[in-house]
Amino acid sequence: MVRDYVMDLVAASYPRLPENWRNRSENDWQKARVLVLHGEETADVAEEFRKNLFYRGAFIQVHTFDALATASALQDASFSHLIAILPKNGTPDKDRTALLKRMIRIRASLTSVPPAASAPRRTTTVTWVQFGGGWFGRDPRFARIDRCSAVALGASLHLERADLKVRVSISARPCRPKSSPGKPWPK
Repeated sequence: MVRDYVMDLVAASYPRLPENWRNRSENDWQKARVLVLHGEETADVAEEFRKNLFYRGAFIQVHTFDALATASALQDASFSHLIAILPKNGTPDKDRTALLKRMIRIRASLTSVPPAASAPRRTTTVTWVQFGGGWFGRDPRFARIDRCSAVALGASLHLERADLKVRVSISARPCRPKSSPGKPWPK
């Protein structure tokens, strides 16, 4: 059986959440255990995630993709959310082959995440975060590997691991330059 992973850009307002959305533990940040993975060039973004999710009550660990502790953290079934912040290449003339190999290594590491059935919850969520100008690779001017691979990585993981909730987030701009820890992201 092959499941189709389709994405269409649609202008729409944010849907209202059902009244009972907090009844499921995976929807409550205060019960979430989050593992944030990042590269050297996205440490500032990982720190923003850490601050804001901690503010919402989540338990958070932050590791670089290449850290020794990352492999053991990925095998910890207690994490309900995995956030992978993909590398920012920044300029089109940098070594694309090395970046592609790095993306493949990152994707392979997230395929080995333990199933949610080995933890006391129904699902594990994997979110790919990338800085692609908000186009998801649909505009040829922005279709570089550092800007549009999150969709392909998400689709691939979605096909291989039906037990995971896979999310893709592409930011139109890198990150707020400075934010005060007392001011969380908008809900």
